Amino acid sequence: MVGAGAPVGQGSGRWRQTKRRGGSASRPACSPRHAQILANDTLETQVQNDMSPFPPTYRGQVSRRHVPEHIRARYMHEYKLPTLPALCLEVAAAHFSTHILPTPEVLEALTGPSKARPKRARRDKDEYVPDDEDIPQAKEAPALPRLSPDDARAWHDRNKVWLQHLPAQYMDKLYERMCEHSPLSITKEVLSCYILPQVGSAPGSSRLRERIFFPASLPLFSQDTKCAALLLATLAGSLALSPHAAEVVGALRAVDLHGLTRLPAGAVVRLLKAPRMPWHLARVTLPGCLAVDDATIEALIAATGASLTHLDVTMTSVSPMAISVLGRGAPRLERLHLAWCDGFVDERVAEAISTCIAQGMAARPPVIPFRHLSTLDVSHTSMGDVALGSVCGLVGPQLASLDVSYTQVGEAGTLEVLAMGLRSASAGPSRLEHLGLAGLCVHASALVRFLRAFLPGHGESRRSALRSLRLDDLVEYSRRDPTSLQGRCGLSGDTLHGVAEMVHAASMAGHHWERVSVGGDKRPASAPSHWALPGQSHYTLGDTLALLMNSVVRLHVGGLEMPASHLAPLHEHTPLPDPAQRRLRAWHAPATALRDDALLALLPWTGALESVSLDDTLITPTSIDALVAANPALAWISLSQCRGVPVRQRRRVWAPSP
Repeated sequence: MVGAGAPVGQGSGRWRQTKRRGGSASRPACSPRHAQILANDTLETQVQNDMSPFPPTYRGQVSRRHVPEHIRARYMHEYKLPTLPALCLEVAAAHFSTHILPTPEVLEALTGPSKARPKRARRDKDEYVPDDEDIPQAKEAPALPRLSPDDARAWHDRNKVWLQHLPAQYMDKLYERMCEHSPLSITKEVLSCYILPQVGSAPGSSRLRERIFFPASLPLFSQDTKCAALLLATLAGSLALSPHAAEVVGALRAVDLHGLTRLPAGAVVRLLKAPRMPWHLARVTLPGCLAVDDATIEALIAATGASLTHLDVTMTSVSPMAISVLGRGAPRLERLHLAWCDGFVDERVAEAISTCIAQGMAARPPVIPFRHLSTLDVSHTSMGDVALGSVCGLVGPQLASLDVSYTQVGEAGTLEVLAMGLRSASAGPSRLEHLGLAGLCVHASALVRFLRAFLPGHGESRRSALRSLRLDDLVEYSRRDPTSLQGRCGLSGDTLHGVAEMVHAASMAGHHWERVSVGGDKRPASAPSHWALPGQSHYTLGDTLALLMNSVVRLHVGGLEMPASHLAPLHEHTPLPDPAQRRLRAWHAPATALRDDALLALLPWTGALESVSLDDTLITPTSIDALVAANPALAWISLSQCRGVPVRQRRRVWAPSP
């Protein structure tokens, strides 16, 4: 994947040597935000990466290593040995262009004299160019014997036949691993010949697939903006003309088009309208497809609304009118993602919800719209308390995941509307498992009061199933005057400690936390809140971090200043966890001014870490070595902008395996 925020063809990134997309490509008409994305090459590349389902493999200076399964088993509660097919697919994906379908260059090397490897071009010390060990497809493949030209061609043709007969489930898994490990191997020919569904000329001759998957993070789609539209148009033509299209349509269950910023909406509409029979899609995800609009939603509901359970239209051109369309035509919808969509203001959302209810009442028999909806993401929209009240009044008590981050919810400083919408009428335990409140502006006391209504305290085992809490970039009111803000993103010390106490109390009550995120701007953890919080006692940063690190599997505490002198706990109610019961697997502490002495003081709370992010800190290789030694299962470390660590070592914490 291209490094997030890095323009292709210049600066850092895996495809820096690749020619950038042409400027003459057609740009769909869309909102001002989308026009800004299409006009900014760097921003468009970042959108393509962020909408990809794969991790940002090539972002900044990141070190990775493979941890043997028998070592990981010591620190994982659920352990499964890898199967032989999974291992074979992993190896095949990593060496697809050399051993499965060799490229012409590889075939020439196999049949001709070996050539000396060219020397690496000299580069500036601040310029990031991925080394061979940083690029999976550049890793040295197992040595191949010298072949005659006829043998090489026969080998190549035989593998083509085997790929065409590979069962669909294994072909889909191989494709996913190729996207992650060898994206340059995925060409238009490979997609068309082996991965995409194909309509046969006779009954039973069609190639069936359960999923159409185009991620824009692949160079095939990021460099050729018309490739995705052409492939979809070819498939649509086959479905429209062939009498055997029912086989292909009946097998498909998902269409995933991720980050295709220049894909015309008409390409999706034509595909949905091509066959003469209804689709049976359960999942349609179109995040980052900027041109997708309400007409696309209408075509989608007409084609497959009865079976649709998961819809993701993040960062598209849909409007609140899509809510009424979905409420009327998608009765089984369980997951809905509307993040980064413009036009979702209070009045229009409330009107759409009212339309949904009216349509349900007028139906015969009457129906409740969105009665199965359990996951809702409206982050980065203009929704406020009015819109949220309408939504939660319809589906609030049944939600298991809600993200209202970076909206206008709670703009009056309180979260009472959200609390009333999520609280069940029967006053039973809440179903909410994930809650995103990042970027909101609330009073500290209101936040603590809201969380206490949903989290069990000491000796309690009720009220909540909450396992993931996102509180990044929260802004606290400094006085009762709503126009006066503290002006800093991130929880103050008192508020952070109050949240940590509630998280730890819930953990002690048998509540297992998956993730807590409290990142923000650089700030001292000792900064008091402007509001007096009940039950607050003397504490240090060590007490706060001990409570969180002893309770959470994934923890993000970006922005905190962490001097070693503040890390000694004052209280003994959070003893060091037993090595066999340590929960913390992922710890992200970017921009924390962390030094070696502070990191060494925190090491006793670790031991089971698998991933660590220490970007923009002041650590040196000395503390990194201690961190690696204390965490045998550690496989991923991010050290971008760590000036105390040489650039080469930031990407090579572990020496390459011999």
